[in-house]
Amino acid sequence: MLTEFPTATKQCSEHKGVCLWEKEVLIMKYAMCPNCGKRLCKGEPGTKVELECPKCGKLASVIIDADDLRISDKPLQVPTDKPVSVRA
Repeated sequence: MLTEFPTATKQCSEHKGVCLWEKEVLIMKYAMCPNCGKRLCKGEPGTKVELECPKCGKLASVIIDADDLRISDKPLQVPTDKPVSVRA
């Protein structure tokens, strides 16, 4: 499901002092639990999250790209070249 949340940005011309208004469209996508169908979260492109479904308890990994939404029951893979910090 796609939802549009418009925002406006203002661009002014340096030469003539003319202001042009452009409309940016932020596409939000909803992730549903593959097991029970409960809506888990919504996010914009670039979102990567692991969560547990509050209804059935199943683990879900969600990755949202500009043109794709992937939901998996496997944990997200952390790149090995970046150090992982653990807080206690």
